[in-house]
Amino acid sequence: MIKSQVLSLLTRLIRKWRYILKNDIEKNHKSSDPPTQITRDAHFEQIFITWGFIKTILEDISAIKKEEEKSMAANVSKEKQLLYSSFIQDGIEFLMTVVIPMNKHSVLKSYKDIINIEDNYLKELKEWLDPLIKTSLFMHYFNDEIKCLPFDLL
Repeated sequence: MIKSQVLSLLTRLIRKWRYILKNDIEKNHKSSDPPTQITRDAHFEQIFITWGFIKTILEDISAIKKEEEKSMAANVSKEKQLLYSSFIQDGIEFLMTVVIPMNKHSVLKSYKDIINIEDNYLKELKEWLDPLIKTSLFMHYFNDEIKCLPFDLL
């Protein structure tokens, strides 16, 4: 699927951009500098992605996830569980890469500051994504890629 390949390539590109930006920020960061508050728009501007693109990805993941769950329920016995399609897996990996602030000295009030799924029709996806986003933030925190966890995760 072309969308899956594009997301995979974008994920790699953003990871490389994160590395370059992280090194630049560390060179220019002084220990006396106060932590900076980050907004969703400023975060996505740093990685050259619009919120509309993220929203489209979320809608696509939701639609494909619902479609796959319907076909799994109809075709697969309860003893077997299949993996989601590569598009959903690549979409989640992309979102996990995008949700981490570029500047590790920035502060998030909430883990929902960057990706907050407010639309009712994506509510089921939100319940499914929230634990993944929290886990991703913890992993990046313990890997010293972010200095401080969002306040609601502390």
